[in-house]
Amino acid sequence: MTVFTRIFHTQGDSLVELSAWIENVRNGQWKNEVENYRRLMAEGKKQEAASVKEQLPALVPAGNCLRGRYPKCLTNRTGYAMFDMDKMPPDVLRNAFARLKEIPWVAACHVTVSGTGLRIFVCIGVVHPDVYRRAYEIVAHALEQVAGHPCDMQCKDLCRLTLASYDPEAYLAPEPLTFPYEEGNNPLLYQPATGTDSSEDYRFNGRNAGNLGGPAPGNMPGYTPQNAGNASGPAPGNTPGYAPGNPAAYASGNAGFRPFGIPEDPNDDCRYVPLRDPEAFLANFFRKNKFQEGQRHNVLLRLGRNIRWRRFNPYDFERLKHSAFRMMGQLPYSEYCSAMDWGYNHADLGPWVHMDPNGPSTERKESDEDDLMSHAPLFPEWIYDKLPPLIRRGIIAARSGRQRDMLLMSILTNLSGCVPLVRTLYAHRLYSPHFFFAAVAPAGSGKGVVALSALLGSKIHREMEENNRRERKEYEQKMLEWEAEQKRAFREKRKPDISLKPEEPRWHVLNVPPNTSKSQLMTDLYNSGEIGIICNTTEIDSFTAALGTDYGKHASELRMIYHHEAVGQNYKIDGHPILIQRPRMAICMAGTLQQLVNFVSSKEDGMYSRLALLTGKGESGWISAAPDSDDEWIDGDELFENLADDVLQAYHFLLNSPTSVHFTREQWKIHNKLFGHMMRNVSLEDGEGNEAIVGRHGLLTMRIAMVLTALRKWEAGWNMKDVTCSDEDFSITIELVKVLLEHSLSLSTILPGTERKRSQMTCFHRVLECYKKLPESFTYMEYLTATAAMDISRSTAKRWLKKMLKQNLVAYDNGIYRKVHSTE
Repeated sequence: MTVFTRIFHTQGDSLVELSAWIENVRNGQWKNEVENYRRLMAEGKKQEAASVKEQLPALVPAGNCLRGRYPKCLTNRTGYAMFDMDKMPPDVLRNAFARLKEIPWVAACHVTVSGTGLRIFVCIGVVHPDVYRRAYEIVAHALEQVAGHPCDMQCKDLCRLTLASYDPEAYLAPEPLTFPYEEGNNPLLYQPATGTDSSEDYRFNGRNAGNLGGPAPGNMPGYTPQNAGNASGPAPGNTPGYAPGNPAAYASGNAGFRPFGIPEDPNDDCRYVPLRDPEAFLANFFRKNKFQEGQRHNVLLRLGRNIRWRRFNPYDFERLKHSAFRMMGQLPYSEYCSAMDWGYNHADLGPWVHMDPNGPSTERKESDEDDLMSHAPLFPEWIYDKLPPLIRRGIIAARSGRQRDMLLMSILTNLSGCVPLVRTLYAHRLYSPHFFFAAVAPAGSGKGVVALSALLGSKIHREMEENNRRERKEYEQKMLEWEAEQKRAFREKRKPDISLKPEEPRWHVLNVPPNTSKSQLMTDLYNSGEIGIICNTTEIDSFTAALGTDYGKHASELRMIYHHEAVGQNYKIDGHPILIQRPRMAICMAGTLQQLVNFVSSKEDGMYSRLALLTGKGESGWISAAPDSDDEWIDGDELFENLADDVLQAYHFLLNSPTSVHFTREQWKIHNKLFGHMMRNVSLEDGEGNEAIVGRHGLLTMRIAMVLTALRKWEAGWNMKDVTCSDEDFSITIELVKVLLEHSLSLSTILPGTERKRSQMTCFHRVLECYKKLPESFTYMEYLTATAAMDISRSTAKRWLKKMLKQNLVAYDNGIYRKVHSTE
């Protein structure tokens, strides 16, 4: 193990064994500094305390880092890893300490320099660097189960430092065991699928065996390379009290302990998506990826990546290994495991990785557009059970998860134009719920399902047309009377009674077609007043064509309408100017990626940031068109025609009961935190318009929440004007907008700017991915070396570093850069 005299030193100063380090912690080698630090923190003198802390020495448990604290300089690995638990209440700390000392694979433990945490040393084995983080997460989860307190996962770097401390009760195990990984999930048995391994000691050897703090693993009774996970003790099956899947059951109070690193029920963890049919998934995968000689390892690598992207839980990952081997054969089972493991651990969740705080930090060199679209995030499953009944009845018409998300958003878009006189205050302006949505995906991906939602306002539209015809007839009758009055006045040689002249009624409509002239659009908006209008189309090109004609060219007006800014026209043919002070319009569209580019060519065009967007390739393969059962007959058109009756009732109820939607202080705090975080993240990336996307999604959040709140008011029959959005509806909205924002940022990478042909979709969050890979502290030359290894040019790296400094992600002091903010 390597000692660094100061935490910011780039090279180690000496080597030490774990036993000697723990003895120094016990005997008060650093007692004065530690007690001084704790006193200053208690007095609130954080800056002075930080200066004291920086003077403490630190230890790298992983091995010899004398040449530098990064993996390529690491030699003679010990197999030890350090785990950190911080901010523990005193009683939790005491109980956790007592329980950890009973675990045979905990090598050492002591109170941290802060006095409120624990530093734990575990022999996790000398695992290959490719799977080190996977092994770390498995062990960390095991420790959390024992201690009842979470581990700091920022400490999972291979060469992580641990600061010196003072704890006279520090614990050191005489002969600790290596962590007992579950059979079939042992990172110690990992072999890289391709190429040769450059690590000198990714498996046990004579040079590092002596650094384990006990007998050399190679000399352990029963040790074999196939049993490396149990090298420092008897095989798990021979351990007293050991049971498969419960290797630490002999520790008191830990009957439910699972070292595999996953919950008892994988479906309880929102990070994972359940796999319903492994055989069908594999059959579909191998149909598109031929498992033939010369390509077999590449196919298995791709399979591992696909499993990671689809977020199947680790249980299902193991099932898929076995199923793939049984289905395809040709290679030994061990090669299936090693290749799929390599693909799984080197997968990248692309532009959505930062939304999962426990997601991987690895990165692909180039993003595959098909994979990005196929694995674009879906709305969380739980929200569909919490939606208002009217919406839940409509989404059953979708035939896949991707269709369901698109149908949900199209329903919300149309409802935003069907809930009249609903308002909220946002940035000191009153807004109605109306917003713009587009489902953008390749042809044949199922996005046309959004057309069904256009029927929701059909009954309102028909009622308006009937009223229009009735008012027109009354107007024509009054016009006859006015003409008669004019004739009488002429005969009687007097002025006609002007009060008898009728005013021509406005022609009210709700649904308007996309290929509408600018003049007609202004007229429809003017006539709609406070109600607003809705436009639906399944071909974005129909909008594009209208905007490009001589009678169109109203793109700027559409952007203004989104924010209810005054629009109008003053043409001679109209006879009088038309000015709409607060126009309101909802737009629901669907189209291909190229159609989106034809409609809006760059992020600098404000229209793009005003669109709520969903993308995806839809379900691969054929989806049966047969009814779900002989007894269940669902006609989508009939279903939404029936829903339109309920929408008509809600329309009349809300028309007679104006609504002001309010949000609680806590909801505003959540809103501010989320969008403040996202604004900081996107500002790191290149290009204009990123901040506008985030900013307008903040308004979109409140508009969707307004729709849900208005429906709740109608369902409950509340007649009060002021209604507060429920926490449940606000949580639903936040989850929807988080996914919409990621889709929008990803799709923004295809916009060509001044060109018309779309670009290839790529990963959006490049700076954040670079930031995650950097060590906690580094010099400028170390930064350039690290970014060069990521294939980032020197000029780009310099520009990114300036952005990190500007956004306070990195602090600079005396030649050293330090990471000061989390991106999670």
